[in-house]
Parts: sequence; C-alpha cells; structure tokens
Amino acid sequence: MRPATRTLAACVVLSAVLGTIHAFSLFIDPFEEGLDAGRGAVSSVYSLALVALTLAVLTGHPLFRRLPGPLVALGAAGGAAAGLLLASSAASIAVLIVGYGLVFGASNGLGYAFSLQQGA
Repeated sequence: MRPATRTLAACVVLSAVLGTIHAFSLFIDPFEEGLDAGRGAVSSVYSLALVALTLAVLTGHPLFRRLPGPLVALGAAGGAAAGLLLASSAASIAVLIVGYGLVFGASNGLGYAFSLQQGA
C-alpha cells in the first residue's frame, strides 16, 4: 500500500471512530436515571462536548506542525479513550462533564481536525 493511501485510510478510520461523539443521544435516558439528573443537565454535557470539539478544531493546528502525525493520532485516540473511561464510571454529572464534555470532546476535535488536514 502506498504511503498516501495508508495515511488516507488511517484518517478515515480515526474520523469514523471519533465520530461516535454523535451517539450521545443513545445514553441520555441511562445517564438521567443513573446520575439522577434532569434532561437539561445531561444534554448540556453533549453541548459542552461540541464546544470543546470546536475549540480544539480551531486551535489544534499548531500541534500538527510540531508533532509527528502518529503521535497526534495516538494522543487524540488515547485522550478520547480516557474521556470515555472517565465518563463510563461517572457517579455525578460533574464527572460526566469532565470526562465526556471536556476530555472526549477536545480529543475528538483534535483527531477530527488532524484527519481533515492530513486527508486533504
């Protein structure tokens, strides 16, 4: 496989995996019940994740010039995994906000922006 094809394939896989951020609606009811939180509080987690994603997309590009591509991809994937792990063990809405809203959201933004830049 040519290096350019391998890079493009890796970017597609990274984007597909990180695109799971938009599956949040599947977890609204379980989060409401498990955390004893209202719909507004739980929905704000997804909103914050999208804000973090957007900010990471807009501000992450300097990292792409300074760090090797595999390290950026690994950092984005590792950060996303850490955020999901934290969110999955959340016993309060605050932990869910940090894990999913901030860590997972920002990691998604970095991975998404990196994939777009490399794939272009």
